[in-house]
Amino acid sequence: MAHTQSLPQRGDAASRFTVLMLWVLLAVFVVYPLVRLLAMAFTADGSFTLENLRPFVESWYDRQAAVNSILLGCSVGVAGTVLGFIFAFAKREFQNHGFTRQISPILYIKPYLSNTRFPGDKYLLDGLRSDAIGG
Repeated sequence: MAHTQSLPQRGDAASRFTVLMLWVLLAVFVVYPLVRLLAMAFTADGSFTLENLRPFVESWYDRQAAVNSILLGCSVGVAGTVLGFIFAFAKREFQNHGFTRQISPILYIKPYLSNTRFPGDKYLLDGLRSDAIGG
């Protein structure tokens, strides 16, 4: 008698709904704005044109800002990757040492905290600055 295996299910309804919602959010908040931006940048009066980009291309200041932004992004990506590999190696080699156990949670949480802005940050920093300079 042959034993038949049942095919694995592809996920429950909650998982499928979550994935669907992630795709919808990606479309609404990333794809649609990007398409609108490109449409506005490359069309004028309903036809394709590059005239909208002329002020940016002709401005030395804007071109330099774009180059600097790209260089900064690349250097941050490379530095983060190198540091990540170094930390992954150290964590693997020194798993039972106190330092790697203590620093691990900080490295996982810190990127999220550094990108977080709160509504009162500007006023808090302005207040600290004015207190520091006596104003």
